[in-house]
Amino acid sequence: MNLVGCFAVGIVWGISENRLSVSPELRTVILIGFLGAFTTFSSFMYETNELLRDSLWLQAAGNLLGQNLGRIAFLLLGLAAGKYL
Repeated sequence: MNLVGCFAVGIVWGISENRLSVSPELRTVILIGFLGAFTTFSSFMYETNELLRDSLWLQAAGNLLGQNLGRIAFLLLGLAAGKYL
């Protein structure tokens, strides 16, 4: 869900900067208030904690790195898509 949320943030951000006249305040409410709640990290932290608790260090590191790199990539993809919609 976090990847979908990051993509959605990128799309909304791109559209609000390039296609619509949206105030920075409204953009903040939408991006942080609504979509921020959609992209909660609770399940991510739970999964990582379970891996650490089970001493699966490599898997935990892979989860941390993969999740964060994926979020950045999907945010940038969404931002690019939002510029062209």
